[in-house]
Amino acid sequence: MSRRLRKLTSVFLAVSAACILFSGCAGNKDGSQASPSPEVSGGEAGEFVLSLPFDPADPLNPLTGTNRINLTLGPLLYEGFFQLDRSFSPVPLLCESYTTLDNITFRFTLRTGVTFSGGSLLTAADAVYSLEQARTSSLYSERLSKVQSVKAEGELTVIVTLNTADSAFPVLLDIPIIQNGTAGSSAPPGTGPYVLSSGDGESLVLRSDWWQGLPMPFDRIGLVEVRGSDLLIQDLGSNLIQLVSTDLTGTDAPMFSGNYDVTEYPTTILQYIGFNAEVSSVFSNAAVRRAFGLGIDRDFIVTGLLSGHAQASALPVNPASPLYDSTLAEKYSYSEEAMFSALAEAGYTDSDEDGVLDANSGGREAAISATLLVNSESSFKVSMAEHIAASFSQYGIAIEVKKLAWEDYLTALEKGDFDLYLGEVKLTTDFNLTSLAATGGALNYGKFSDTKLDGLFASLAAAPYQNRGTIAAALYSTFCQQAPFIPICFKNQSMLTREGAYSGLEPTQQNVFYNLSAWTQGTSS
Repeated sequence: MSRRLRKLTSVFLAVSAACILFSGCAGNKDGSQASPSPEVSGGEAGEFVLSLPFDPADPLNPLTGTNRINLTLGPLLYEGFFQLDRSFSPVPLLCESYTTLDNITFRFTLRTGVTFSGGSLLTAADAVYSLEQARTSSLYSERLSKVQSVKAEGELTVIVTLNTADSAFPVLLDIPIIQNGTAGSSAPPGTGPYVLSSGDGESLVLRSDWWQGLPMPFDRIGLVEVRGSDLLIQDLGSNLIQLVSTDLTGTDAPMFSGNYDVTEYPTTILQYIGFNAEVSSVFSNAAVRRAFGLGIDRDFIVTGLLSGHAQASALPVNPASPLYDSTLAEKYSYSEEAMFSALAEAGYTDSDEDGVLDANSGGREAAISATLLVNSESSFKVSMAEHIAASFSQYGIAIEVKKLAWEDYLTALEKGDFDLYLGEVKLTTDFNLTSLAATGGALNYGKFSDTKLDGLFASLAAAPYQNRGTIAAALYSTFCQQAPFIPICFKNQSMLTREGAYSGLEPTQQNVFYNLSAWTQGTSS
């Protein structure tokens, strides 16, 4: 399990509401700036302390809330059937075990003796209630779209039936469980290690009756009222708060300087090149699409343009995942020789040595030229698009970068008015690609279709969970041959903490406090 810890002295930091996890409100709803709550302070010098941003104007409800500041606090208060580790693999939490015979009907057995913060025991009724609430939640409805029914059987068994097979369904069940009948509460009871306290300033207090009973580094976590997303970094610098999680390559990232430790963690956020396979005769050819993937220097993009805040990937799965095949990825990584070979397979060569690749079509030379759409509101994406265009111009392929504001960019994609586009999508944690590459997929803007790949998507979903690796290898091999789109990289997110304050941090995309019990004070040697 890898973790990158770096000193941050001068970086571009995204503090916009779209890119910073501890953001979402610039002040009180009437527009006034809130006064910060007092920082939690210990009675003894050097006491292990943590204070985090909090927006009291919005609920802490993990199923209905929309404020990213408060949702980020969720794993301290709530738990799911499973939690995902840094390889996106499920680790049992409230679920003690599960069985399935057909990957359609799942029987989940809950742990005994788990209590909510109010003292009542966790039962199957609570879990069913929570999952039913999640099915209508904007946060979780997409991942639960295959669910046909959820019901309780006895006190500790939950039966979930899907409308189609999906062996990776447990990977999606890190959904917070709340007490039955409390969805309307701003902070419903949860089973997590902390509970919200309003005494002597709002804070999170460690529960003495938490079922896991692990020793935690903080008996109390201070909650500092948000003064505005633009002041979060100032609050971190002044030690009013001790932690911020952010996207360092997000939209409109301003410059700031400071000395912080940066712990990066993998995500399912994929950046890729999409093709219009329906309209363009050039990109309807799999060999041409494959050649484009071979001609992109992903390592340079990650290190030179994204400052290392991503993981280069020739496959549509994060390198941190056990499904990632490094041998296959290497075969389809940057190689000018392999790129020209693929183009020659498609009939494109520089036969007259004029520096332009072309094919003989009806007695006429037909060169490759295309327009690459990119969202103009992200300087990082624009830089990536311009680098890709410049690289291919050296290969004799003319690419024009067309920069569009987000709404215009999205409209062009939906209308199919493009040759190529630089896209970004947050995949579900099972790395399901059907929306992007299956026939009729919601994000399949280029109308790509391949029956073999569609069959492999279905086979992967139906395969026993322990056999997913074998089917995934076949799927990714076919994917690389057909190249419905070209993966470039998976973004990293970054957690900033005071320099030398903490060690043992293992943030994940779903929970920046993952394995909190292992945190220690001071940087380990």
